[in-house]
Amino acid sequence: MEWSKEDAKPLIRIAIVLAERSTDFESNLPFQAYSLEGKPLFSGAKGKSFRIAIGESTPAKVIYRIRFAIADNEQQADTFVQKWQKQGHKTEAMWVGQRIPLAGGREINNREIWIISEPFSSREEAENVRQLLEDFGSTTIISQVIAESSGYLSINGKKVEAGLRLVPIDRKNNRFLLRNVRVGAGFHWDHRETQIFSGKLEFRIDSQGQVCAINVLDLEEYLASVNSSEMSPECNLDFLKAQTIAARSTIFATAGKHHWGEAFDLCATDHCQCFYGVGRIRQNSRKAATQTNGEVLMHKNKICDARYAKLCAGITESYENVWDNRKIPYLSTHVDNMEGASPTYQTLTT
Repeated sequence: MEWSKEDAKPLIRIAIVLAERSTDFESNLPFQAYSLEGKPLFSGAKGKSFRIAIGESTPAKVIYRIRFAIADNEQQADTFVQKWQKQGHKTEAMWVGQRIPLAGGREINNREIWIISEPFSSREEAENVRQLLEDFGSTTIISQVIAESSGYLSINGKKVEAGLRLVPIDRKNNRFLLRNVRVGAGFHWDHRETQIFSGKLEFRIDSQGQVCAINVLDLEEYLASVNSSEMSPECNLDFLKAQTIAARSTIFATAGKHHWGEAFDLCATDHCQCFYGVGRIRQNSRKAATQTNGEVLMHKNKICDARYAKLCAGITESYENVWDNRKIPYLSTHVDNMEGASPTYQTLTT
């Protein structure tokens, strides 16, 4: 995440476009474009259409590793390293995650230690070795960028090295409009739509050598959109509040890990959390964010990874059976019916 000195607030970086050859945008008010190093490039006029496209690019160079385990501290990591080394595997311990700045010089530290194998040149090679492990189901394959993508983008035919950042002159009222943003990729609702964004826009060459668009915006503004992108803003206010607290917790717990090594914190799809721009925000969705401002779920002095789904078909699955082979007490099997409800649950007849 970034820290806004002007507002003394954390800013979140959300990938709203990935792996596209081009994307089109315009702004309702003038803006200034800068290089990724902060050099002024040009001034953008309101209402003018711009096309960002790949000029020439080289994808990032990637290696693959087996992730054997995840540790919360160095002592636990040493135990895992010794376990896998005794089985004849060369291992490394690597810190992953972020130190997220907060007001008053405080921070949230969500970092953890990944126990990983020696590198493999292809995913297939890593998977072949993983399949030979006695407990291969508890491990996974991760990719690691060892050489960043390179090349240049084209904006309305003009060459821009590496990428650019668009900064609104009127931060409060400026809105960027992006066309043909893909929503629901791989699902039955897969479609494209026009979306509206506040904050800053950044365009880069992603690890595949394609266009990546990143929205850099206020965390609470983002959450007001998430609760009305994941579900309808017409939902009950308390329902929206609960969803917002879960979403805020998930951000702080997973930023820098779901998209480890990328130039953004989370993506805008179901992979992380649905975010379809500030055009989704309604009065109730904004209330849900402001009335729960700063609220998160905690377990043993750590912010909960409160990942969620739209439905569970009546029963939830334990974390270790879906993701990593570690038990997380608050992400366990739970029957979603009246019998599995909280002891304090009451049925009211009106």
